[in-house]
Amino acid sequence: MSMKKIHELEVKAFSQLTNKQRYNYFVTKVFEWKSVWGLADQDGWVVTEMSEDIIFPLWPAEPFAEKCQINDWQQTQTKEIEFDELINVVLPDLAEDNVKVATFIVPGSDQCGVLPAQELLNDFLTLQEQEKSKEANDASSE
Repeated sequence: MSMKKIHELEVKAFSQLTNKQRYNYFVTKVFEWKSVWGLADQDGWVVTEMSEDIIFPLWPAEPFAEKCQINDWQQTQTKEIEFDELINVVLPDLAEDNVKVATFIVPGSDQCGVLPAQELLNDFLTLQEQEKSKEANDASSE
């Protein structure tokens, strides 16, 4: 379990980015740190609804998730999901159930990147492929 230390200023700065910037930060950091954070209560993972969609909120690091433990989510705990579990179990299950993912909700902002779980999974799989081919290239150039 690598606990990434994130400075309060970083939390503040990244919380002010546009959806697309936050999404790119989210994907890059989750891939780099090999984990993602959600919120859970006694009933399990916290989900929310937007229009007709069920949304599963995720954050790139615990301090971002902690910022959202307000209002309806005051009684929640932050919970880490290992990257392998995320791409092999969580996202495929969410995709199958037609649940969307909210990446990096920020308190006080009604903007956040919401997308089908399958799209997020595809982005992570693409990064994995790129990493593998880079490692292969590095190995062959030695």
